[in-house]
This record gives sequence, C-alpha cells and structure tokens, in this order.
Amino acid sequence: MPKSPKISISFREEYLPVYEWLKGKENISSYICQLVMTDMKIGAHSDDFEAKVETILLKLLKNRNLIEKGDGIEVERDKLESLSSEEEDLINSLF
Repeated sequence: MPKSPKISISFREEYLPVYEWLKGKENISSYICQLVMTDMKIGAHSDDFEAKVETILLKLLKNRNLIEKGDGIEVERDKLESLSSEEEDLINSLF
C-alpha cells in the first residue's frame, strides 16, 4: 500500500486554543481536508460571482446611457440622480 502524503502543522501560542479544539476531533486530517475543500470551492465560485456582478453592472450602466471612459466608468452627475435609491444602494454596496 502506498504511503499517504503527510504534512506537519505547528501552532503558535496565539493559536493554542485552535490546537486544543482540533485534538478533540475524531479524525483531524479528514476535518482539515473538508475545510480546505470547502474553501477551495468557495474561492472558485467567488471569482465567477464577481465576474457576473461586473457584467450585470456594466449592462445596467450602459442601458442607462452612462459614459464609459478608459478602464473605469465615469458617471455624469445628472444621470446618477436618475438612478433609484435602490440602484444607488446596490452600486454603493458592491463598490
């Protein structure tokens, strides 16, 4: 049977509570692997999500006839005032 890959983890004093908590787990290796897999999946999805949000915002801004300049978007002040408060809140919360 081939040997399983191994890794050693050291805990600084500030993380001793984490170390103590992990010692109480039945299978520490499996627990850590599941946490990392979840983090990997979330990381992959967050990039996709951010790209989708950017695409949607660009479409909304273009449909509102806002001006696109360079690699950013410059909003004319009078056109910004025509946005609803919900639209402004959404844009402000994303940026």
